[in-house]
Amino acid sequence: MAVDYAEINGSLYGDTVTVVDYGQCRIYAVTDDGQFQDSLVLEIQTPFDHSDFIVPDELTTIDEEACAGIAATSVRLNGHVTSIGNRAFADCPNLEGIYIHPSTRYIADNAFENVENLVLFGAESSYAQAWAEAHGYRFVAVQW
Repeated sequence: MAVDYAEINGSLYGDTVTVVDYGQCRIYAVTDDGQFQDSLVLEIQTPFDHSDFIVPDELTTIDEEACAGIAATSVRLNGHVTSIGNRAFADCPNLEGIYIHPSTRYIADNAFENVENLVLFGAESSYAQAWAEAHGYRFVAVQW
């Protein structure tokens, strides 16, 4: 997942976020010239906690394989996420539903590879609905 910024020790950085393992997401802060600056680990999900995974408001892109293999049963994307990359949620055997905000304008063809019985929730006539229908996923319209 990519973020617009993150606050680490009171400073703002342009960052990249990747899921390190079940239960952890690591934020890597880099300087303007691309040098590693700092990192921190956020507890997101454990393999035994099958609750919602709510994407933080700061995230705008779910990068390639960023959430592959997480144990969540449902994911809620914020209104700032505009794209979901290749295999972003691949190999998530427990994932049953994902709430996609109307701001999402791109979903990779294989974003949910090896995820069976997934239901996409989103706004009527949204990109998410068109994508779900084109890729054979069930879609349920919800109000935002």
